[in-house]
Amino acid sequence: MRILHTSDWHIGKRLMGRERLDEQSDVLDEIVRICDGEGVELVLVAGDIFDTYMPSAEAEDLFFSKIKAMAGADRAVLLNGADRIETALSEELGIYVVGNSRKPLPLHSMRKVRPLSSGAGFAVFGNERGEKVFVNALPYPNEARFKEEKSDLPFSERMKKWIDEGESGNTERLPSVFLS
Repeated sequence: MRILHTSDWHIGKRLMGRERLDEQSDVLDEIVRICDGEGVELVLVAGDIFDTYMPSAEAEDLFFSKIKAMAGADRAVLLNGADRIETALSEELGIYVVGNSRKPLPLHSMRKVRPLSSGAGFAVFGNERGEKVFVNALPYPNEARFKEEKSDLPFSERMKKWIDEGESGNTERLPSVFLS
């Protein structure tokens, strides 16, 4: 399975007061061209899609138009840590979101590349040729997430716990990608 891994788009970021949406649009168009030219089947977006938690309407419009093009007719796109943009419509377009809740992905898609199984923080994607890849997705481990857990474990042990929880889903010992 051909996979493209990307992150840190920071759509809507301004530089020294200068709007950069045109440049960001060009970069996302280039990612779509690479996907098409290289036969990419699964796009993994590790995080930092927007530059702020509340992006401008223009930044959101740019994201939605480009992510739809990125998914194309048959590709799957997995967004990590993008809770606020999750919609049922996105799944119909082959766009899936692993958020802080780490809830399982829906498995009803009939697209050529789709999730075959999923659980807390992981998903197995498969294509029509029977190839599979295991993705262990860990959203950004910020202070708020640590406080929600109400644990006295040190940082390294909490991280290991979340990573191990995802890895436990790789029961078939498939090729694995860690997405964070």
